Amino acid sequence: MSLPHTIHGVESEPYQTYSAKQNWIPGQRMELPDGRIYRGALEDGNGLESCNLTQSEVQATFVGLAIQTALVVGDRSIKLTNATTFLALDEAKGGYVSVWTTGTPPVNGQTYRVWSNNLTESGGVTTATLQLWPGVTVKEAVTVASGKGSIVINPWRNIIVAPASTATGLYTGVTLVDVTASYYCWLQTRGVCGVVNDDGSGAFDPGDGITVSSALDTGAVENADPADFQLLGHAVNDAAQDDIGFVFLLID
Repeated sequence: MSLPHTIHGVESEPYQTYSAKQNWIPGQRMELPDGRIYRGALEDGNGLESCNLTQSEVQATFVGLAIQTALVVGDRSIKLTNATTFLALDEAKGGYVSVWTTGTPPVNGQTYRVWSNNLTESGGVTTATLQLWPGVTVKEAVTVASGKGSIVINPWRNIIVAPASTATGLYTGVTLVDVTASYYCWLQTRGVCGVVNDDGSGAFDPGDGITVSSALDTGAVENADPADFQLLGHAVNDAAQDDIGFVFLLID
């Protein structure tokens, strides 16, 4: 089945959760008629409360990996050494791979979406072969001697509740309903949305910049200085501590 780049959804769809794999890949974008935007996501196995901020899973480090086979213009796959942290079969599907030639600054930088990957493991295969998205090919040559590459897993695969204070991943959106462990769901990323206001922060006032909780509650937000934390949106109206406050989200 072929899906549009953006699904034009109906009002009831963001409240649905699914136990079975969907036709869309996590990260699929959906928009409602009033402009609210959502991203399809897969929960990581612990369950989530409604009106909570989420983030991407805490990812293993796949940064600055050696290139195993020189990249030639037109290649459909990229091979990187994967000898310290390892990939499950198709763990990188829907994620991204970036490659470059080292230098000050680096050159020949290019980033591609990953269609599939092989299994890598300690004592076994330690070369990750990343197949690029259909129709995409390598655009610039990169040598083994001076090339490097990095992998990032799809941020909407295995989402978790956002920790208080320090982010350990990318903020991915707000839950609208309770999400059962390992279910597929929709996260709101733009537009008016109810979010838990942390009990350690001040009340919301209209127009306040809203960021992640700096102290107490996982999944909560507060009206803190966005110079210190990522700006998530702006308060729509007044909201007391430990209430659900309306925020115009700007994550997406």
